[in-house]
Amino acid sequence: MTRPPRILFLADYGSQIGGGHVMRCLTLAGALIVRGAACAFLAPPGTQALLRAFGSPRIEALDSSEETALVLAARYAPDWLVID
Repeated sequence: MTRPPRILFLADYGSQIGGGHVMRCLTLAGALIVRGAACAFLAPPGTQALLRAFGSPRIEALDSSEETALVLAARYAPDWLVID
């Protein structure tokens, strides 16, 4: 049996640009999860708050405040990367 495709999201968020990027990616992640994908977000503190408020419990939040995004991405080993 093969593992589900792993999708890693990097969505820009901040006080200057708002949360639209994260919300758009959450919509895509939800649709991918329904189709069997595993989804995770590289999540600095602001993004973590949005994921907790609006995301699915099936979406993994990789805390990028403690490690670099490159290390987290390598550890997650995604099949696809979504950048918004």
